[in-house]
Amino acid sequence: MRFGPMRAVPIHQRFFSIPTEAREYLDPFRQRVRSTRYMIAALLVCFATVARYTFSPILLRESPFAFHYLGVFFAALYGGFGPGLVAIALSLLWGIVFFFAPFNDPGVMAARDTVAIGTFVVTTLVISAILASIQRTRRRLERTTEELHESRARYQGLFEHAPIGIYR
Repeated sequence: MRFGPMRAVPIHQRFFSIPTEAREYLDPFRQRVRSTRYMIAALLVCFATVARYTFSPILLRESPFAFHYLGVFFAALYGGFGPGLVAIALSLLWGIVFFFAPFNDPGVMAARDTVAIGTFVVTTLVISAILASIQRTRRRLERTTEELHESRARYQGLFEHAPIGIYR
């Protein structure tokens, strides 16, 4: 047992810190199987399509991608940028198939449909990129924190086990 002054621990580390040995089991953003991330992205788009189809009498032709924004958001949050792109592509496919004029219609898409598609693509690409950036920054911060803790432990071990006194 070590006696001496108590070490002050910042409050955010007291309540939100995860022990190093438990991080790989508890962290939901680590070590996911690649195919699982993409399957979940596809499932989220299917749920979004069903939800939009359910509210079709209320929404009519307005906001054809209303629920797909959420599907892309959660796909990118869970899986990263790649599954976010897959969710965008599937959302476009299913949105155009179910909520726009049929493909066999000789007419061209209305201008508002083109604007809706363009707005959806740009907005969801930005959402996916921001969430991917947040995940990269979070992983980098965790690596830096672990390196800092290891460096601190080596530094503390040097002073505790030094054969002669070291003056600071």
